[in-house]
Amino acid sequence: VADFDGDGTDELVIGGAYVNSGYRGGVFVLDSSDATTWAGDITDYEDTRIDAAGSYTYWGTMGQAQGDVSGDGTPDLLVVGTDRYYASYYGSIAGSLFSGSDLEDGEGDDAYVQFSGSRSNNGYTKAASHADIDGDGFADVIITDPYGEDTANREGWVTLFTSGSMTAGNYDLQDDADLVVYGDNESDALG
Repeated sequence: VADFDGDGTDELVIGGAYVNSGYRGGVFVLDSSDATTWAGDITDYEDTRIDAAGSYTYWGTMGQAQGDVSGDGTPDLLVVGTDRYYASYYGSIAGSLFSGSDLEDGEGDDAYVQFSGSRSNNGYTKAASHADIDGDGFADVIITDPYGEDTANREGWVTLFTSGSMTAGNYDLQDDADLVVYGDNESDALG
């Protein structure tokens, strides 16, 4: 939930890991100013629809709140899924960060920031982008993965990307994060 269009009313963002065939998830942005008229198929009320890039991504998971990562004064939209098995074959990505002031119909790989390198399958990754961890006044990106570090042992990890260090591009969850915290023991599934 966030006010992406600046009209003073929050938009409702709903994601689903299976909303498209081939486990190709997606998100719908609905203008809540007309919420009292909603009844029926979500596609009748969407203002914006963004579909996952590639198949078998389980893409469509979001934090409960969205923050301004880019620093333009508008909340940005962070959506995650998984790319563990399918990145090279299906073109899937682990996460996408969209400029909230420029949301439009499209696909996950249209985002100005993309994340890769998840270890989970079946959509276990989680995300948050409303907290300012480093105190610079802008929201930072947190992506968790309970299979992170060692998929077989499931220690799990929590990754942090500070907004000040991010520009448009692709970021690996382990190699490019400003902070990675791992589970201490086998099967901790941290995150």
